[in-house]
Amino acid sequence: MNRHERRKANRRLPKIVVTSEVYELTGKGGKPISLNVGPMRLWAEKHAERGTIPIEFDYIERLLKDGAVKEDRVQAILRTQNPKPVLLCRAINDDGDEIVDGNHTYVALGLAWSLAHRDGTAPEGIAPRARAYVFQPKDWRRFVIPTSHKVGKS
Repeated sequence: MNRHERRKANRRLPKIVVTSEVYELTGKGGKPISLNVGPMRLWAEKHAERGTIPIEFDYIERLLKDGAVKEDRVQAILRTQNPKPVLLCRAINDDGDEIVDGNHTYVALGLAWSLAHRDGTAPEGIAPRARAYVFQPKDWRRFVIPTSHKVGKS
């Protein structure tokens, strides 16, 4: 099949548009980073270190104050019996680590723990934690989207 025949055949095929959630942040030294979190979660389910991370209420307050999480999504997660683990990238920016997927889950777990603590049903002496897939730099770097590949950005 020559080039002309190949092009003609391809015109008949439906166009496939692949979309994925992209998380954008400011990395070390102020450099912008975009991560392709859809494939990141799929990879994590098979390969990433799974553990827990501490719930930091100052971070939750900041997410709520900045409008980074939506109340309706947090409420929906509170009704979920088994929310997905958050995705945490180690040493990704000047502050150190950052949750790149699962901020709503993180907030919901913090609120649930606060309510349990208020009601006296939280276990004594145990700090609140969230399940997480933890990405070391060598792992999260494979999901960085080069700026030349970003669509719709100027």
